[in-house]
Amino acid sequence: MSVVNQIYLECALYAALRPTDAVPSQMKGPINFTKIETTPPKQESDILTSNVAGSVGEAAAVVQKATDAAAISLELNTFSSELLELLLNADVVAKSQTGAPVVDAVIDTALDIWTKLPGEYLSSTGISLKTSADAAVASDTYVVDTVAGYIKPTDAAAVGTGMKISFTTSSVTYDQYQAGKAKSAVLYLNGKAYDKYAGKWGNLTIEMASVSNQSAYDWAAGGWMNGGLTGTLVTPAGKNSPITFDRPHFAVG
Repeated sequence: MSVVNQIYLECALYAALRPTDAVPSQMKGPINFTKIETTPPKQESDILTSNVAGSVGEAAAVVQKATDAAAISLELNTFSSELLELLLNADVVAKSQTGAPVVDAVIDTALDIWTKLPGEYLSSTGISLKTSADAAVASDTYVVDTVAGYIKPTDAAAVGTGMKISFTTSSVTYDQYQAGKAKSAVLYLNGKAYDKYAGKWGNLTIEMASVSNQSAYDWAAGGWMNGGLTGTLVTPAGKNSPITFDRPHFAVG
């Protein structure tokens, strides 16, 4: 049987932001893309309709004109920091907290109700509760959420007005994702694509993809995060197209 002219690709692409025509020199990845779908420019027929007797209403001439630019749709489940910001529609702010003692902070507690404490990321040791009269409260009469900073009495002994709690906050550093914003970016994707049919590697480049996240993210679903980005392909200055694929040669029957 003669060889069929076909392509069977597996990709390993790196990603970077490309805010200008300059090609990024540093990339992150390879990113685990599960979809890199490109759509060519949409074209519509522009028809010159005849009004000549005998051919009225017929197409006298027709050309195809582009009405929309080429588009791209990406799906992925590993991310660079920039891609994660896009997928969460977030600004990212580096935060830190220096551990410090909090002594006799005054709170009002209620049975089986969570009460907010004046701190988060607490040390799990050294937590103590007293009544307004400075009587110690047994630690088995309440529970503490040390990450979010809450206390819940499980016994009437830990319930009262003007209760006094002492604890120590932990030293932590973290990135705060200020999500729910309108975010977009121009991406540059470049790497290798393996043509399993030809048994050879070729270079694949998405020059400029102006994308945003239009899909939902379920914060409570659990499991691995999957994301999607959609947008428009752009041809940068000095290039002839927004996509290039160096297809390796092999014999075609």
